[in-house]
Amino acid sequence: MEMIKLKLLASALIALLLAAGCGGGADATATTEAGALTPQARDTTGTPTPTATTPIPTATPVPAPGVEIPTPVSFIPDLGDIAYGYVETIVSRFGERESATDGELAAAEFIDAELQSFGYETDVHSFDLQVIDDSEPWLRVTSDDDRAIEALFMFRTGFGDVVGTLLNAGHGLEDDFPEEGLDGAIALIERGEVDFEVKAQNAAAAGASAVVIYNNEPDNFSGTLQSQKEIPVLSLSQEDGQSLATMIESGEVTVRVRVLTNDRESRNVVAVKRGSDPNALGIVVGAHFDGDEDSVGANDNASGTAALLAVANVLKDDDLAADVTLVAFGSSRLGLIGAQSFASSLLDEDGPNVGLMINLDVVGSGERAIVAGDPVTQLETLRLGTELGVSVSPGRDPEGALSDHMVFQAIDIPTAFFFADDLSRVNTADDALEFVDATLMGDIVNLVVALVRSGAGK
Repeated sequence: MEMIKLKLLASALIALLLAAGCGGGADATATTEAGALTPQARDTTGTPTPTATTPIPTATPVPAPGVEIPTPVSFIPDLGDIAYGYVETIVSRFGERESATDGELAAAEFIDAELQSFGYETDVHSFDLQVIDDSEPWLRVTSDDDRAIEALFMFRTGFGDVVGTLLNAGHGLEDDFPEEGLDGAIALIERGEVDFEVKAQNAAAAGASAVVIYNNEPDNFSGTLQSQKEIPVLSLSQEDGQSLATMIESGEVTVRVRVLTNDRESRNVVAVKRGSDPNALGIVVGAHFDGDEDSVGANDNASGTAALLAVANVLKDDDLAADVTLVAFGSSRLGLIGAQSFASSLLDEDGPNVGLMINLDVVGSGERAIVAGDPVTQLETLRLGTELGVSVSPGRDPEGALSDHMVFQAIDIPTAFFFADDLSRVNTADDALEFVDATLMGDIVNLVVALVRSGAGK
């Protein structure tokens, strides 16, 4: 069975979207108003609201050959309040939920218990990972005043604890290094001219024991290397980098670069609802439950975790054709590690038996639901939104964002990424419960439930 197959002719869907005023298409983003469907009036009693005193007979639709008429869907009231209650519990009981910590473990145990209470058989899949140690500064000037300098490590940095003379290597071009090499010195390099990857490769080839790259504009930056490095690579603000360059001009400067790792354990919580058709491609619904230091992460991503639990509660008694797997991902903040661990478990000689991955991330703050990802699934979601009376816009992944669905895209599984249009407090201490909207969450949970039922063949 092919998953998330449109049950209307393409021409009928296009007509539906035009009639609804959907103009955003693939160019709509989290911050645009384009592409919104006008909500229809909701009937929370489940009974159609009469529009005339005398009923008007309607013709029974006759489908074109090979086209299935979609089963009507109904908005389920109270799902927003249920989801909001879960956000409140997660925020108040588990706080920051940093990746691979006791806080993350406690949240996992809560999610596991809730899924079991719905009647699901669950597994907690543990995995080991290395976390960069932040118990000491990553960069210190050890000569003269022995002071710490605020630095960031680059993604795919190497590891080590080295002390050496800091030498100015310009922009990190081959000609910026001395002919005799660095012989274990630490290279100070200015951002610009060539990629970070080239700078780090040139420094390592010249014999550097570590690399420190400072910004060419105010403040620090987060950098990504193209390949894993053998030596530590840090980034600095422009101000600190220029200060170090000035110190080098006045005499020898010795620094310590310390980038080490600790072994930790994290986990995913997995529940599977078996379908009746063993040949049907399954659906994965996932949300990460870990958070950031110094933030309770009400929107990012207690809201997605809460929505996942609300979806699980609705689907628990459904009779579906395809398997539906519900996954709460750990250690997303450390590089989507939980999603990577789960995705690797899907791979076998025949490939993953999954037709769609639905990702719930930052679904709690804003005015409107956004769905990004597979175009066919976007169209089906817009159709369902019209039937449910839910405002939903097609969109794209927010620029610069990482979320768990990207892991599944990398192994050619279609994805639907649900999020909301206010990302202003993500990754800040202001990401608090007061900015989470129960009505918005109810809309998104209803959309996901309808999408799963549409694709899994209820």
